[in-house]
Amino acid sequence: MPVPEEQRAKALQRYLYLAYVIAGVGLIVSIWRGWFTQTWFTTEVAPAVILALIFVTVLKRGPESALQAPASYTPRRAIVDVSKALLSWVCMIAWIVLTARRVPDNYLGVAIIFGPSLGLGLWGVINFFRASRIVTGGLFGAVFTPRTAPSVVVDQVAADPLPVGAAADVVEIQVDYGAALLKLLASLLLYSAAWWVLGRDNVFISALFAAGTVFLLYLNGRMLIGHGPGLVITPSGISIRKGLGLVTNLAWSDATTLEIKSTPLYSCLVIGMRNAERLIDSASGYRRWALRSNLQRFGSPFLVSTSALKCDRNQLFQTIAAYRARYGII
Repeated sequence: MPVPEEQRAKALQRYLYLAYVIAGVGLIVSIWRGWFTQTWFTTEVAPAVILALIFVTVLKRGPESALQAPASYTPRRAIVDVSKALLSWVCMIAWIVLTARRVPDNYLGVAIIFGPSLGLGLWGVINFFRASRIVTGGLFGAVFTPRTAPSVVVDQVAADPLPVGAAADVVEIQVDYGAALLKLLASLLLYSAAWWVLGRDNVFISALFAAGTVFLLYLNGRMLIGHGPGLVITPSGISIRKGLGLVTNLAWSDATTLEIKSTPLYSCLVIGMRNAERLIDSASGYRRWALRSNLQRFGSPFLVSTSALKCDRNQLFQTIAAYRARYGII
């Protein structure tokens, strides 16, 4: 019997909290044992653990929750969180001043001083970060939040189809290899810059970035090395080459809406589909996470980047709308 999505999400949330607790306990133990004063711990282990926690948090909650405040988050709550942060930092400084000369000169004394002070300092950072999302959320929304173009085709409203001749029942659109390769090179450049800043001297972080680079090359390599057109439109449905989309085939009878969503950085074609939750539940691993992320951000798991295809996005929209109006709406 499959586990409901809500129960699975709660279980993942508990595992994430458990990871936070283990990291906190590990920090206290490291201070007590004196590892915190050793180079191998401060330059290798600690940065890698922090980066791994940030990574799994973003995977679980999504980049939007990391940089955007919830809709219910008000400026008044932001002021309260900033006040908590300032109070935490004041208490941290006070604790260090009050205990610095009253603890034994050994690892236990260091743990007494820095254990609570680090906890207070991190709590202050968390509260300040919560408040800062009011600012970062606006910037993030302007740059990364996809916005729908005015034209939308729905089941109840038939589009005015473009003329489609008998010889044009199959439309093939090729991949724009130049644009895809340029996007891959830009991604690798940003990835390399992040590695250079965050962990070029850290073995663990370098290993994490190396694994991420291999995964990035794998995702893009399927599209660049593959054969055939990037997108095929037929009377039965629409097909996408692997690497261009997570859903490679969609019948017109399963299509519900047609939209173009874009940001200042990218543009994509989004086709709403029936039984999206069933499709997500049948997937696993990265594909399941990516499908869920697409559904939350774009409203559908089925999308394809228009910049990776050799066509005008508006012409692509009109062609797909014409086929859907002819073959998909009964």
